[in-house]
Order: sequence, then structure tokens, then C-alpha cells
Amino acid sequence: MPQPIPYLAFNGNCAEAMRHYERALGGKLEVLMSGADSPMAAQIPKEFASRILHAPIALPGGGHLYAGDAPANAPY
Repeated sequence: MPQPIPYLAFNGNCAEAMRHYERALGGKLEVLMSGADSPMAAQIPKEFASRILHAPIALPGGGHLYAGDAPANAPY
């Protein structure tokens, strides 16, 4: 049976929240990819470059929790 994969959206505090979830859930934060670190960095406005685009946590037991910051100009 397929397992749902939760994806959380944050309003600029994704990195802080995912570090908290990593500790609280006993998982491993695999990467925190900001707009500046992405292959699309040249197309991301400088004021949004620090927002997180991709942040997966590998959870004990094989699951994952994914998250990212919502686009700054989108309703949160």
C-alpha cells in the first residue's frame, strides 16, 4: 500500500523548524537547499535566495518528512 509523504510549508523559517523536527523525531536532515544553492539560483530574486526550497528528513523506520519555504510572494 502506498504511504503518504508529508510536505510542510513554512513562511521563511523552514531551516529552523526542520532542525527542530530532526531532533524531536530522531531523524536525519539530509539537505537544506536554499534558492541560492539550487540549480535555478540565477532565476531567483536575491531577496528570496535564502528561502529553503528542499529539506527532507529521513525518519527512523524508513519514512520521510519533506518541507520548504512557501514562495515569499504567495499567500502563506
